[in-house]
Amino acid sequence: MQITYIARKISLPDSFKQKAELRLHKLDKFFDDDAAAEVKVSAQKDTATVELTIRADGLVFRAENADADKLDALDAAADTIIRRIRRNKTKLQKKIKASAFEPADLLPPEKEGDARRALHTGGCGLYHLCCHNLLHGRSIEAAAEAYKSAVFLLRAKAY
Repeated sequence: MQITYIARKISLPDSFKQKAELRLHKLDKFFDDDAAAEVKVSAQKDTATVELTIRADGLVFRAENADADKLDALDAAADTIIRRIRRNKTKLQKKIKASAFEPADLLPPEKEGDARRALHTGGCGLYHLCCHNLLHGRSIEAAAEAYKSAVFLLRAKAY
């Protein structure tokens, strides 16, 4: 994990950076080596605020904590990130299981003549509907459905 430090209104000694790297190594089990961590430390009077942001695989995890000691604030922020990662990991697993089937996998591949066969089948069904309505029903609703089917078939033919 690549770690970047940003200090605002405070200087960060090398000892803080070394201790921070040791404490952030517990996050390495969740991410690959290409993950980037950003540690922003700012000071106001007697408190130090630590913002921890981790970017990996298109995901962003962020936590902020304020404490009198910079390292305690960093620990609390890292613990918050770990909780969020675990919660997000469970949600991602649920999403993966929910979207396991792609609609493209369920349809057979198109073959030459499929469109012509579909138009022929649709035309035959339309002809059957019109003949049945003429002989038996003489229903206005059936004629309206036949009109809709004819318009659809003509659009498909033009396509």
